[in-house]
Amino acid sequence: DCERTAQIVKSRGITRVGVLNMSMEHANLCYAGIKKVFADNTYEETYNPGETDFRTLLTKLKGKNIGALFNITFVAETYATIRNMNEVGLKVLFVGHSEALVPDLIAANATLMNNTLFMGLPTVSQDFQTRIAQAFPNRPVANYPILASAYIHTKQLAYALSECGEDTTCARASLDRSKPEQINGFNGFKNRIAQF
Repeated sequence: DCERTAQIVKSRGITRVGVLNMSMEHANLCYAGIKKVFADNTYEETYNPGETDFRTLLTKLKGKNIGALFNITFVAETYATIRNMNEVGLKVLFVGHSEALVPDLIAANATLMNNTLFMGLPTVSQDFQTRIAQAFPNRPVANYPILASAYIHTKQLAYALSECGEDTTCARASLDRSKPEQINGFNGFKNRIAQF
């Protein structure tokens, strides 16, 4: 989670951080966790999903003398951020979300990936990986943690809908009672957020 990752960043001696905060709930929740750790030494610039030119925002944050930059976002925005950091000479630790890492993009941007830290979903059990490989031979999987989350959440949603039909209050309560999953360490929901 973002607060725990911010603690790791702080333990490295970094005292001031910048946050490119995408205007979406998950990014705002992450920002709140970072702010708990760095308080008034957290400098935020907001943007809308789909934006990929962060040079102006990064130049503003560079002027705040930050030691790390967080951007919890999607694939295109992650790679644009790292590329733009290099373009404006912002040589600080980049902290992102592992679900935005796509093998082809990592290979194509290897030189830009220095000084990065990615947080995200936990490792998936070997049993699940083996079951997927047997079910879909000769089909590579780009990201097992995302696949595992999609699999368990699809099962949870299917169960909730079969139990509750169109009653959304019942479906929410059913999801809140979701059992832990060994596949990826899912421990249930808290305030509609999956806990691992």
